[in-house]
Amino acid sequence: MSVPPFSDATTKYDMSSFSGRLRYWCESLNPVLLLENERTLQKSQMLLDRWKGGDRGRLSDAELWDARRAVEQCVHPTTGEVIPAPYRMSMFLPLNYVLVPLMMAPSTLTSVPRTFGVQLFNQTFNAAVNYANRSSDKQPLSEIAKAYGAAVTVACGGSLAATAMLKRLPPGTTVATLIRGTVPFLAVSCAAVVNVACMRQSEWRAGGQGIRVKDEDGVVRGQSTAAGWDSLTKCGAARVMWNTPCMVLPTLLMLPLSRIAAIRARPYMTECALQIVGITAGVPPALAAFNVVQTIDAAQLEPQFQGLTRKDGSPVRQYTYYKGL
Repeated sequence: MSVPPFSDATTKYDMSSFSGRLRYWCESLNPVLLLENERTLQKSQMLLDRWKGGDRGRLSDAELWDARRAVEQCVHPTTGEVIPAPYRMSMFLPLNYVLVPLMMAPSTLTSVPRTFGVQLFNQTFNAAVNYANRSSDKQPLSEIAKAYGAAVTVACGGSLAATAMLKRLPPGTTVATLIRGTVPFLAVSCAAVVNVACMRQSEWRAGGQGIRVKDEDGVVRGQSTAAGWDSLTKCGAARVMWNTPCMVLPTLLMLPLSRIAAIRARPYMTECALQIVGITAGVPPALAAFNVVQTIDAAQLEPQFQGLTRKDGSPVRQYTYYKGL
C-alpha cells in the first residue's frame, strides 16, 4: 500500500474522518513499538533530523513515517524521556489479552483476594501509564495519587459487590452470568472515568484552569472549563466503549453458545477467545470515535467566548480544542 508524502506538520492519515483515525490508532497500538529502545529511537530521530536538514533524496516516505510514529509514541513530548515499554499505548492490547480473561474468570469473581488483587493491579498499571504519558513534566504526584485512590476504590468496590452476589447464586445460571457480565464492567468503566476525571479536574471543574480553545482562525481565545467538561465526557465515553466488546459481550454470548456441545465442553477457552477478539476489534474504533482535536459551538462555552469576532469581522461561531485521550 502506498503512503502519502512525508510531512512533519500534518498527520499521515485524515484525522477528520473515522477511517483515517482508525488507521492511525491501529498503527499506534501496534505491539511492535514495544521493541523500540533508546538506541533505535535515536536512529529514528536522526532520520527525521536529516529530513529537516534537507537530506531527503535517499529517505523513503515509509521510513520517515515509521520514524515519526516511533518517536511520537515512545518519547515523551515535553520531557524528551523514552517512555518505558510497559507504559506505552502499544502495551495496552497485549496486557489486556491476559488481564481481561483473568478479571472476568468465574474463579476470580467468586474470590475476594483474587478480585481485589487483579483490580489493584489494573488500576496501579493505569496510574503508571497516566504518569508516564502525563501532559507535562510538572504534573504533581498528588494528582496521580488521588486519581489512583479513587479508581481503586470504585473498581474494587464494584467488583467485590459482584463477588458477594455471585457467592449467593448457583454457578452457570442465567442470573449469575448476567451479573458476571455487567457488574465488573460497570465497576471497571466507572473507575476509568473517575480516574481521568480526577487526573484532569483542573480542566473541567468550576474555578479550574480549563483547556485552551482556538477560534476558526487558529487564534487562542482563552481557557474554557466548558470545553474541559466536553473533553471529559468524550474521553469517558471512549473508555466505556472499549470495555463493552471485551467484558460484556463475550460473557453474555456464552448463554446461547453454551448450547453447542463443543463449546459447553470448553467454556473458559471459548470465552477467553471471544474476549481477545473483543479487545482487538473494540479498542481501535473506540479511540477513533472522537478526533483528538474537537470542534465546539460558541454557544456551548462560557459567556466570555460568545459574541467575539474573527479577523475579518465575522462572528466566531465555533472553537477547537485538544481533547487528549
